[in-house]
Amino acid sequence: MGQKAGARLDFDTILESLTAYDFVFRAVDDDGLMCTYDALFACKDPLDGSEYLVYADAEPAENDDCATYASVLTEPEAAEEAQQIADSGKVLKEYPVLELIPIESPEGNEFVRRVFTALELDESN
Repeated sequence: MGQKAGARLDFDTILESLTAYDFVFRAVDDDGLMCTYDALFACKDPLDGSEYLVYADAEPAENDDCATYASVLTEPEAAEEAQQIADSGKVLKEYPVLELIPIESPEGNEFVRRVFTALELDESN
C-alpha cells in the first residue's frame, strides 16, 4: 500500500500524526548488535497507516554527535507500553527491546522527510 500519486499531506495533518515519546529502549542495529536508543516520537502515515519510530543514540559519539534514525515501528503497542512504564517512574532492570525494520519504500522515506520538515517549520514559528 503506497501513497496515491499526487497525494499531499498538509502541515497540520502531519503534526497530528505524531506521538511524542521519551523512553530508552534496546534494538538490534544493522550490524546485528544490541544497542540502546532514546525514542523521540512516532508518526503514522494517514495515507497508508504505516507507523514509524524516530529515535537517537542513547549515548552521543565521542565527538558529541548524536545520530537520529527512523524505522518502521512493527509493534506500536510495545512503544506505548514502554512510554507508560517511563511515565510511571518505574525503574527496569533492562530497557525494553523493540523490533524495528528499515524503511524500504520511497513513500515511507518521503513521509518521514515531510515530518522532519514540518517539525522544523513548526519550531521556527
